[in-house]
Amino acid sequence: MIFSTLFSLLGFEGSSYHTTFSTSIKRFFQYIFSFWYFFFFLYFFSKYDRKINSIIFWGVIYITIFAIIYSFNRDLFIYIKQILCPFDPQINRWLNKELLVFRYNFLWADPNNVAYAATSLVLFYLVEEKKEVIYKYILLVCLSFILLCTMSFGGLGVAFVLVSYIVFFTNSLNNSKTSIILGIIAIIGIILFIYTNLDYFQEIYSTGIERRHSIYGNQGIAGGGGRMADFIHGLKEIQPLFLIVGSGQEGFVTEIGHIYLICMYGLPVYIFFMYIMFGKKRGQKFIQYLTIIPMFVGFTINIAIGEQKYLLIILLISAYYAAIPYKNKFINYENLPLHNNIR
Repeated sequence: MIFSTLFSLLGFEGSSYHTTFSTSIKRFFQYIFSFWYFFFFLYFFSKYDRKINSIIFWGVIYITIFAIIYSFNRDLFIYIKQILCPFDPQINRWLNKELLVFRYNFLWADPNNVAYAATSLVLFYLVEEKKEVIYKYILLVCLSFILLCTMSFGGLGVAFVLVSYIVFFTNSLNNSKTSIILGIIAIIGIILFIYTNLDYFQEIYSTGIERRHSIYGNQGIAGGGGRMADFIHGLKEIQPLFLIVGSGQEGFVTEIGHIYLICMYGLPVYIFFMYIMFGKKRGQKFIQYLTIIPMFVGFTINIAIGEQKYLLIILLISAYYAAIPYKNKFINYENLPLHNNIR
């Protein structure tokens, strides 16, 4: 990554916008610091038996609260956002009447990133929480509302597939009488809520999802809103040098995270990133691995990791599961007679 950052001084053709050396330096430190967090998380979860379920639960509730504000008082949401997140380009485009649809993007920049991250967080809670079934249903309702507000086609699709798998093919929601009753109550509650607020949801659909469909058209949606063209363009711009060291520059692609990393830092760094962020960890069950899939989809078709909070959520979940084999080693070490005597 250091070599790639220095190479950015040379300049490479093919980037759709010029990346200054200061931007390359910023990206370098952003990713370095983020991965330091990964190793901190890894040590923490290995050394201490700590659960983060309650943090995840209230994190999703926090995202939902802003989604409610966005839905019922758009001006208040924009006012709060300008104070807490003044760099958001979507607000500026909306106020300048350059944006046809204002999509919910939490305190972040990209609405799609919010959809994928919220889905991963909810999936993590569904998989890891063993007791609070009613809280799981609360988060499923929250996720549905968040996805509706973000109007993310990809987020809706990924959430539907993975949540359906967990609900119907695992016991994460406890297939007991209590769970079934809670599920029926939740479904009835959702139906009643939608029915009593039908005009509101119709407005969201017509001004959001339907309008996005008319903007992109069938061809745009089939290609991911231009992602296929971005992928093909990025492949053409990969140079032999990038298989060893990257250009240190952004802009060879605007959506595809895999090509973004290869062009930015080269193939070896790309392999390391992929192994740490999305590789299946030793001792990690298949159902646990599903929790990171939405983040992988977001990285694949939206880059996403440029938004550091998105990247840190990936590294948090990855470190949580990577700590499984190390946790056993720490526990065994703590129980050694010699260690106990020294302590």
